[in-house]
Formats: sequence, structure tokens, C-alpha cells
Amino acid sequence: ASSTTGIYATAGCENPEAFIENDLATGPRCFADPDYVHHVALEVWGKGKLAAFHERFRSMPQVIPLNVGDIGYQGNEGLYVFQTQVDMAFAGGLMLDFYRGYNFSIHAPDAYFEKYSAIDAAKLKPCNETALRLDGGENLAAGYVAVSSDWGGVETTASGSLVGRCWGGHWWLAPSCRGSPERCIPVITGGHGWYVPDIMQKAAAFQMPLALATARSTEHWRELGNAHDVIIYWWEPQPMASKRPVRIMFPPYDKLKRDRNILLSQSESILLSKLTAQSLAGGAPMVYTMLAQFSISSDDMKGMLEGSACRDQDSCVDVACAWLRGKEAVVAAWRNASNASVDVSCRPGQGAVSSAGFTSSRDANAIGCAICPPGCFSQLPRFQGASLALGSSDFQGREAAPSGGWFCSQCPAGKSSHRLGASQCEKCPAGRFSGSTLTSLCTTRGDLCKDCPGGHFSSVGGSTVCDRCPAGKVSEMSERSTSCKECAPWYVPDAEAAECLSRHVHPGNYSLIMQVLLFWMLLVAFWYYVITAVAL
Repeated sequence: ASSTTGIYATAGCENPEAFIENDLATGPRCFADPDYVHHVALEVWGKGKLAAFHERFRSMPQVIPLNVGDIGYQGNEGLYVFQTQVDMAFAGGLMLDFYRGYNFSIHAPDAYFEKYSAIDAAKLKPCNETALRLDGGENLAAGYVAVSSDWGGVETTASGSLVGRCWGGHWWLAPSCRGSPERCIPVITGGHGWYVPDIMQKAAAFQMPLALATARSTEHWRELGNAHDVIIYWWEPQPMASKRPVRIMFPPYDKLKRDRNILLSQSESILLSKLTAQSLAGGAPMVYTMLAQFSISSDDMKGMLEGSACRDQDSCVDVACAWLRGKEAVVAAWRNASNASVDVSCRPGQGAVSSAGFTSSRDANAIGCAICPPGCFSQLPRFQGASLALGSSDFQGREAAPSGGWFCSQCPAGKSSHRLGASQCEKCPAGRFSGSTLTSLCTTRGDLCKDCPGGHFSSVGGSTVCDRCPAGKVSEMSERSTSCKECAPWYVPDAEAAECLSRHVHPGNYSLIMQVLLFWMLLVAFWYYVITAVAL
């Protein structure tokens, strides 16, 4: 996930990947009182992203994630070439990990790369779907011309907008190789055009023979980098399955020029941040404290990624676990920090938990908070053994106990909760009931209200038991019985008053009836025969 997705996720937004949409409620679905699902985001890039988030969420400061410090190593982004090509070029006296090695007026760096025509166009986005021409493309093109004076790299659309020029439907070509495009070095980026303004300005200013395209998907971006000898937009730390990317060094980072949109210097190295949801500090203070101490050095991270079996999520987990097993002292320091005395203070909708499950908010063994499940509700402790539920008639104007936060309690008889994080219980509807519970602490994992059994009913909400149907009436188990009904004519209730049965004689007497009927039929036939014979 991207850094921005991580920020929105730890803010409790239900669809954090839709952060680009303007409407917070219908896009990323961010609300002032979220049900948190994601609590931690690691390796968050850029103070600017956090600043933009703060600005957007000024009216909801309670959801803004907490920054618990940097993770211990820096993040870098830029243009990368692969180690095999660097080594081959160095043997020939050319440095491909330095921008001057790409000066097409002096060197022939294209000899170490594939031709851009070898790249499968089906795995590339059309120019109209990239930063060259999407919203903001006009600013990109204007900024490029202001730095390079290269009007050949831009064009004017029918609507009068200035956008990046496109070759072959997918590529932007640098000025130094437009006369011999077969010698342009393919550069692959991702997203809608990560780093495209930087690449265009650098290519023009330093006479780099580049052909720039954007991969159709993140998977295609990785695939093309692994399968071809290209330059790739990359960032570190990040593993690559079969190659070792090496960063191409440009002039040192120049903030003053970058603030003026002159992007010829190296990108700024950024200390990567650790973010947590606001609820984590009170809900799981041991985890929060450990995260604050959690740190990995740049050398350790580089050592894990270089020459390791880290190719996908599962294999990278194995690499991380192997590193942890070899760093017992480091891990012990994290644990010692988290084992310090903690103060569990849960929010409404949550309750204190220990290793044994839900517990009292004043339990010294409480280690964090969890959302109250259906069948339970969140409440505050009160003085003198009383308790208080949010939204109850006694809540307003009463003062909660000075220590201890919210805890999860079982709904009382006749009531239940039907969702996660309930702060009060509702009466069971008519036709349903809930009996008494054995404990006040939350132990259930589902709705307590049950349908009345056959032959029983409840006509009002909040029932703790269901009443037996009066004689001669029934209630069926297939429906929530709020009353009993009489059977239709020729039907009678069964023994449980759960259904109506036909008045027909029990099937066990069928053979006897048939015998009697047959006897009378034969008797009638006999006397008919006798009378007829006498008459003759």
C-alpha cells in the first residue's frame, strides 16, 4: 500500500485506497467516529503527505493518526539501473551509476540497454492515461519548457492545453535521441507517471537519451524491470526479485531550486515515519510503547534485502523472522519498553482485555482494548458498584469513576446488541427473548435474542421468557411468534401446540376402519342378494 493509503487507513477510513476522491464520505469513507480496522502504518513517506492530510481533516482532528517517530532508516527514490549493467559498463570505462555517464554527446550508454521497441506495448499505459496528459499535465509541460526550453517535447491539444508530446502512443522521447530513436534507452515508471517531471527535466538538461513510458499496472512495472535491461523508477528500501537496482546519482539535493520547480538535483532522502491510529495508545498501550521504540538501521535493512530470498510477501516474512532471531538484544529492548507499566484507557464501544479475555477496566492484568462483540455493550464503571452505559437515561450529568475506562459487559436479560462496538443494549423485539446471563463480563459472541420456541409467544419487546399458547391455539417455530392462533376447521393443535394437525383419524387405525367398512359392504350385498332371490 502507498504511504497515503496508510495514512487514511490509520485514520479509520473504510476505503483508504479511494483517498483521491473529493467526497470523504462516499470516496474513502472517512467518518468522525470510525471503527478502526488498521492501527499501524510503517515506512510512511513524506511530511507533505501528512501535512495535506492534516489540512483536509481540520474538522476531524480526533481521527488524525499519531506520528511515533522515524523507523531508523531513510527512503530514497529516483532513477535506478541494474548492477549487471553497471559492472559491464564500468569494465568499459563508463559509469552508469552517475548521471554524466549518460551524456549522449560524449558517451554511448545505449549499448548496455535494450531498445525501447522491445518493450511490449500492451503492458504500457497510453499517454492519455499518464501524467503527460492527465489533469496537471499542463503544469508539467509548462514546467518542463521553462527549465529546458524544449518545445519539441510538448504539444498543444485541440482545446489549447500544453501537454507532453507522445511518440508511438506510449512514449515520450528526450531531445538528445529524437533524431535516432532506436538509440533511446527505455525508462519504465509506474502509477500514473511516478517521477515523470523529474525524468523529463533531467533528460533534457543532462543530454540523457531516454524514452519514457508508464507501466499499465504495478505488476507490469515490476515485471518489465525484471525481464528487460532498462532504467527504472524505483525507491529503496524495496526488494526486487532477480536484480539489484543501483541508484543513478545526480547533483545533491537543492531545496531552493526544487521549491521553484527546477528538478535537476537528487531527490531528498527522507526519514520514514511510523504512524498509529489515535485509539492505539489507550487501547493497546504496550503495543504503542513498543512501536515507539521500534527501529531498524539502514545497514540492517539493506542487509536483509540484498542477496536475500525476499521476493514476495511470504518470503519477505521469512527473511524478517530470520533477522529477528539473530537480533535478540534489539528485540529484547523493544520488549522491555513495552513491559513497562501501562494505563489501559478504552474508548466507547471498546472494553479492557487481558490474556484471558474481556475484563474489568480496573484489572491490573489488562493489556489493551478490544471492540465489544454483538451481545455485549460498552460501559463506564461507577462509584459504589453502579455502572453507566453511554446513551442511558442516567448518563447525562453523572461523573464516571476517576480511574478505569470503558469495559465490555454482557447485555442483561431481555436485551441484546446486534453490532460490533455497541454502547447500549436494545430490547429484544416481540416474538424473541433472551434469558438471564451467568456473568456481567462479556463472554458471548453473538446476538442473545432468540426466537420463541414452537407453542410459545411474546407479545411485547424485552421479554426474558416466552409465554405458553392458550389451550386450543398454536404458534409455529418458522415465524417470530407475537401471538398464538386458532387452527383452521377440521384441524387441531399437536401436543406441543407448535402446529395444527388434521382431524382425520390417526393413520394407525386405517386398517381397522377398512375392515369395518368392508364388513358392512359385504353384509349389505348379502341381504340385497337374499331379498332379490326371494322376490324372484
